[in-house]
Amino acid sequence: MASVVQPEYEESDSPTQSDEDFIAKAKGFSYDTSAADLAQFFAGCDIKGGKHKGIHFIFSRAGKSSEAYIEFLENDDLKRALDFNKKYLGDRYVDVSSVTRDAMEAALAENDSGADPEDSHYIIKLTGMPFSALHEEVAAFFAGCDIKGGKKKGVNFLRNQDGSASGACYVEFMEADDLKRALTKDKEYMGSRFCHVTKSTAEDRDYALAKQNEALQNIKEPIIKLKGLPFKTTDSDIKNFFPDLEIVSLEMVLNEQGNCRGEAFLDFATIDEAKEAIKAYKLKLLHRFVDVTKSSRAEWMQTIPTSEKIKKTAEDLEEPILKLNNLPLRVTKGEIEDFMFGIECRAVQIVRLPRGDCNGEAFVEFTSVEDAAKALKKHKQPLNGESGRDSQVEIVPSSRCDWRKEPLPKTSAPTSKPGSARSRSPVTIIRKRPLSLDHSASGERDRHSPHPRISGPVGYPSYGSHSNTSDPIC
Repeated sequence: MASVVQPEYEESDSPTQSDEDFIAKAKGFSYDTSAADLAQFFAGCDIKGGKHKGIHFIFSRAGKSSEAYIEFLENDDLKRALDFNKKYLGDRYVDVSSVTRDAMEAALAENDSGADPEDSHYIIKLTGMPFSALHEEVAAFFAGCDIKGGKKKGVNFLRNQDGSASGACYVEFMEADDLKRALTKDKEYMGSRFCHVTKSTAEDRDYALAKQNEALQNIKEPIIKLKGLPFKTTDSDIKNFFPDLEIVSLEMVLNEQGNCRGEAFLDFATIDEAKEAIKAYKLKLLHRFVDVTKSSRAEWMQTIPTSEKIKKTAEDLEEPILKLNNLPLRVTKGEIEDFMFGIECRAVQIVRLPRGDCNGEAFVEFTSVEDAAKALKKHKQPLNGESGRDSQVEIVPSSRCDWRKEPLPKTSAPTSKPGSARSRSPVTIIRKRPLSLDHSASGERDRHSPHPRISGPVGYPSYGSHSNTSDPIC
């Protein structure tokens, strides 16, 4: 009997084993997962076209991805991939399911992107760095890593809504190896602060920079505030800082010596010029880098009156009298004169407490206003020239009127406590005559007299003259 030969079917003839069915969907991995990480996760499964062509990421609006479609070569590769369902990739488990090509293409078409962020961009986000950090500090922090476009173009700083530094930036590198070396810098110190380094994408960076630019350009008043100015800054220095922009008015916040306190307000001719000025970030003025931030006229008016209340400077001195604050308790007139060495002091008055110690203040009168102006330069200097031992002496202009207002130390004896049994203040003692035993007429007359006998000298009572004398009436 002839054997029946069963027909042989090739695997490719089966509709369930076509290329359209060898696709898996992975979901739930972390945002910093790359195509290489997914290829390693599906170890033992052949990906069609390799990790760069066979893995398609789905990105969120912020440029982050936790979902991807993976095409495999064979059905067995897909089956092995499904075995990785609910397995951990890093510290998160991944959902793996089988999908059709139509479902994948529909998702990619809706997402408008299926490229791996690692294909052409190698970007990290650096946070926690000092607010004063510049391009040079960031490049030094990532020493050994090639920054794409150099430190000026490859480093993009993030700023707060008012334009001040936020302590974060994006850095793009040349190669994947540079990115890997940069990620090893996580939690290392830049100056006195340790920084976080995380992997990012071009979409994430572009979205953040666009949102930042939109916030900075939202200016309602053409008022700009400069922070971090050198103390010796002048109006001309600030105007040269913006040579192509028209500044209508400029006002610096001054300290007690009349120097710049590090801040200034600028009023530009138009809002567009203020928007152009706000683009400046960490530009160098003299020997320092300046922050350019948004401001308002209300903040201007709130800050400047405070500086206007500062006492008169050396140029405005009307009297050669200065007031010294923050002096030691045991300070002497000689120490104050030594502190003013080279400047003739006409008079020195130390304001003292009742116990005789200095209350921390003293007035000094000089022979001329010019000498008083010289003495003002000793403001914030230690009394004996040793900053480690003595606190710094504060010197402010004063006047003879202020001098006279200071109370003199009290020299009178302390008063007795209220309610004490015996008062030591002089009192008039009224004594009653003791009653006689025989009740004589004279005794009755004295006892009922409207004018009782008064003791001789006024003072402390004598308790030895009469044994039955009553208590003194105060």
